[in-house]
Amino acid sequence: MTMLKPAILKGIKTWIFDLDNTLYPPDAGLYPQLTVRVLSWMRDHLHLSDEQIRALQERYLDQHGATLAGLVREYDVDAADFLDFVHRIDYSGVVPNPALASAIATLSGQRLIHTNGSATHARNVLVRLGVSENLFAGIFDLADAGYVAKPERPAFDALVSRFGLEPSSCCFIEDSLRNLETAHAMGMTTLLVRTVGEAGKPVPPFCDDVTEDLAAWLADASRQQAA
Repeated sequence: MTMLKPAILKGIKTWIFDLDNTLYPPDAGLYPQLTVRVLSWMRDHLHLSDEQIRALQERYLDQHGATLAGLVREYDVDAADFLDFVHRIDYSGVVPNPALASAIATLSGQRLIHTNGSATHARNVLVRLGVSENLFAGIFDLADAGYVAKPERPAFDALVSRFGLEPSSCCFIEDSLRNLETAHAMGMTTLLVRTVGEAGKPVPPFCDDVTEDLAAWLADASRQQAA
């Protein structure tokens, strides 16, 4: 159940969804596969030791929010080739979620996906979830952001500019605290999505609400919007 006041919910015109570990849970097993393929691509193209590659990836994730965002800054890489290779994974761990599809469909306002991955990856996930891409006004991926990743402010600015958004009327839905902090600083309403195992942990002040069940939260928010 949402803890946001009805007046806030009624003022939301755009719902912005993260993809990985937000629309589907971490136990779907995608992230470990992605990590293996990222390291494999780096090993084949950068010709560094395993230790150097792991250290480089960790630095890129910490400093830039995504490995590719760091690679394009420091190396002459083929970003499209990287994304194509990395996202050749097994999506079978993502299971259909009709409750989520229904809840997203009933929200009042436009819906967007903002991912540090690729639009192709997002579409593969949506197909497995049984959530129609037509429910969203757009998928904004790393390429759309000029290979600047969340949580960096320019990635958010690019999203706002592309769709003509007013941050104060947006709800940003994420599992990453760093990304939520940036969204909140821009004036967006923020929803932290976490696992049941994380329930009870302190919630930072830049998270306006928190849920361990996104479909149920969205359904409740939709009902309050319509009331």
